[in-house]
Amino acid sequence: MTMHALSPQSLLLRIAHRFAITDDDILADDVTIDLSTLFSTILITNCTEMTISGNIELKNAPRTTYTVQNGGGSVTLPVVPEPPLGPQMTIVVRAMEIRTFQCVYHV
Repeated sequence: MTMHALSPQSLLLRIAHRFAITDDDILADDVTIDLSTLFSTILITNCTEMTISGNIELKNAPRTTYTVQNGGGSVTLPVVPEPPLGPQMTIVVRAMEIRTFQCVYHV
């Protein structure tokens, strides 16, 4: 996890899952995180998911569809996961995934 202050009441937060699916059957499981209780000294009240660079809201990021050769179908990137849900702002981080959020907080 990395955190960078953007202003006196907002921060850029990156959360990464350090394991790959093939690393370990248990350690590579999805991780559920409650962003609202992540820190003991600040209260996160709102989060917007951003691209990994933190400069574009993920929901507004340009999409590109790639065709997989030999009948493999296609894939559209970036994949947009579920936004933080509920008052707890719960997110799920999957193996080898990095998620970036711009968050508003109060001390």
